[in-house]
Amino acid sequence: MDGPTRLSPALPRAAGDLLLLAFSPDGRTQASVTEKGALQLWDVEARRRLGGSYRLWEDAVSLAFSADG
Repeated sequence: MDGPTRLSPALPRAAGDLLLLAFSPDGRTQASVTEKGALQLWDVEARRRLGGSYRLWEDAVSLAFSADG
């Protein structure tokens, strides 16, 4: 090998630089919050956003799924 292999973006249509990231308990869904306060849900396997972005009214300091998803 001649060095590291370039990877394509993990979130191809993310709404900015990521601030927070969480995975659902089953690992199939990912939630992210960008520095601009956009909450997005993603299908991990398909690497597709689920729905649109949701604007947060307050600054997020943590992100988590409940134990039952």
